[in-house]
Amino acid sequence: MRQFTVAVVLAVVAFGFCESVLFAVVDAGLHRPPTFLGVLGSLQGAGAIAAGVAAAVFMRRAGEGRTVMLGLACAAAGFLLSAAPSLFAVAPGAVLIGASLPLIVAGVMTLFQRRTPVSLMGRTDAALNVLIGVPQTAAIGAGAALIALVDYRIMLAVMGALMAASALYLATRATHAPIGTVVTAPLTKK
Repeated sequence: MRQFTVAVVLAVVAFGFCESVLFAVVDAGLHRPPTFLGVLGSLQGAGAIAAGVAAAVFMRRAGEGRTVMLGLACAAAGFLLSAAPSLFAVAPGAVLIGASLPLIVAGVMTLFQRRTPVSLMGRTDAALNVLIGVPQTAAIGAGAALIALVDYRIMLAVMGALMAASALYLATRATHAPIGTVVTAPLTKK
């Protein structure tokens, strides 16, 4: 579970930067008014719905690890596509970014629930929420400051690299058994 936690923390830092960077994509990249962010948000929503429907099926066949890796790879590709100053690249990038979230969240949450003893479920969930919430909040603030100093395309490249590094980290370290083949953690009493 440590590998998944590290990968998710890296991913939420990239998603934290995304809060500010998308405004620059719309303004400096696409030369559209700020209201165009709603169009990109709708495309992200469409990607999220499609991936949300497919996540359970994919997870059952490929396992939580591969589901999370797919989500991280989708996010990496989406961020890199968003760096191009063309709607023909940014639009599919937005769909991929939206699709990445359900895959990552479903995979990680399922893994944590299946591998955590019932007696530790509350503490594990609280720890995971802190490990996700604090870096993401810090990244939102850092992203807002950095966007004024660093070109948005560089930030998108860094975000894509963080996602790709997270996926590669999981690919080299985690086990990837499909659901039903992994034995859940035994309940132990102390």
